[in-house]
Amino acid sequence: MRLKQFSCNIFMKHISIIFFILFLSLLTNAQSGDVESIENALSNREDIVFYGSFDEGFNTSIWENNWGIRWDNRASTCEVIPGSFNGSKALRVNYPQGGVGPGETGTQFPIILRGMLAQNDGHYNELYLRYYVKFEEGFDFRKGGKLPGLMGGGNSWSRSGGDQPDGTNGWTLRFMWRRGGELVVYAYVPKSENGKWGEEVWGQDITTNVDAQPGEWHCIEEYVNVGTAGSDDGILKVWVDGEQKIDIDDMRFRNVENDDGRIGGIYFSTFHGGNSDDWAPENDSYAQFDGFVLAKNRVGVYEESSSSESLNSIQPDNFTVYRSPSSGNYIVEFSTQEPGIAKLEVFSLSGQRLKTVDEFFQAGEKCTIEADIDLIQNELYLFRLSVDGQARIKKVVP
Repeated sequence: MRLKQFSCNIFMKHISIIFFILFLSLLTNAQSGDVESIENALSNREDIVFYGSFDEGFNTSIWENNWGIRWDNRASTCEVIPGSFNGSKALRVNYPQGGVGPGETGTQFPIILRGMLAQNDGHYNELYLRYYVKFEEGFDFRKGGKLPGLMGGGNSWSRSGGDQPDGTNGWTLRFMWRRGGELVVYAYVPKSENGKWGEEVWGQDITTNVDAQPGEWHCIEEYVNVGTAGSDDGILKVWVDGEQKIDIDDMRFRNVENDDGRIGGIYFSTFHGGNSDDWAPENDSYAQFDGFVLAKNRVGVYEESSSSESLNSIQPDNFTVYRSPSSGNYIVEFSTQEPGIAKLEVFSLSGQRLKTVDEFFQAGEKCTIEADIDLIQNELYLFRLSVDGQARIKKVVP
């Protein structure tokens, strides 16, 4: 009898853990990365797989977990600065004078979907990538250098430096700048039967016929559909600043059916090179990056009007949680244009619901809900606020 009870308790614990993992994925709508600082225009979209800005930290253990970072080169040399394309923060990357390759210039890290806590499927047959890049005034393009792009599963980041994919071990579709700032796709893909793609040992340039302009933010969008294993029916599309520049439908991404051949994340890779001195910048140069999005549908360019759009539901930017210095209770603030019922739920990471508060609120710029609850210092909790049936999640460390 005791054995049965013991087995039952273990079974129930496993069920609870599985339930909570599923619960977390539902709370976050399968979105990984920076869940609190997503652009307003994207906050209600259910097709967002990953959003990455630099408003919630960089080069920290939390960042590594949220972004699925396994390793990096020179991340500690970068800095987060204000003044991004949408008024938020951006990552400023340095390319020192005379530096060549990822050990001396720029930075590299793979953003791996299956490494993210909120991901229940780390591989996709098709996805859209969008991000912004600005080469600062005085940037020396020299012969060229690498820029981020989509990659396959497994250790696809290794498909570079002359290590061509063989159809079983992934691929990379980073971008590059060339002389004068010409933007190209730098393709490491398996050889296609039609002879068009995958023939170059050191990567294959596919030009966008766009020259990046120093001092300006450029919107880079890349769409990949890996097609059928063993067939030349993969798709690559590219937009620069909202205009389509590449449309290919006969590329090969895989010869066998495995996850390495599917889309596994983003290879954030940027440096001068090449590997010889004539690639090195002749002066210290800087570029800024921000607004990384992976989505199941095209994202498009950021429009400033969308950030101030009036919506009846709450927005992530005005859903805040803080502790009252007088009462010690937690205060949740949000704004809305319509009166209604707000429901606040607080969960521990073990899955236990610690508090539920339902309150009627009037429309206004500053609606508040107060939760009287004891939370342990330095522990992580989930605050889930639902207004008009739409929920937002905020992680809180007391």
